[in-house]
Amino acid sequence: MSVINVLGVTLAGQEYHQEFLQMIDECLKINREDTECVYIDAFAGPSDANHFMVVSMWTNEDALMKWYRSPFHIDLRKKGMQGMLKSYFSHLGELLPGKSHQWSRPEA
Repeated sequence: MSVINVLGVTLAGQEYHQEFLQMIDECLKINREDTECVYIDAFAGPSDANHFMVVSMWTNEDALMKWYRSPFHIDLRKKGMQGMLKSYFSHLGELLPGKSHQWSRPEA
């Protein structure tokens, strides 16, 4: 069963924007090459320049947990805990099994 993950972050200040955007670009690149990541994208908040949302869909929860345990993701968390992030939240949900979810990666 596919799972969807929503991560929202608020940066501690404007001085972190460039570094954060570079990290997000690398994160998106890595996950778009991962066959277990069905979809991932990042969005900037419309009313708060320090707020961002990352939405991803994975083939299963194990695939998402493997990403969370990857050296790259562990490094992301360390940087976030060293003052880059003011706050964050994460929500994981399963897609309803009774529904037909034929998700695939969009062609570029």
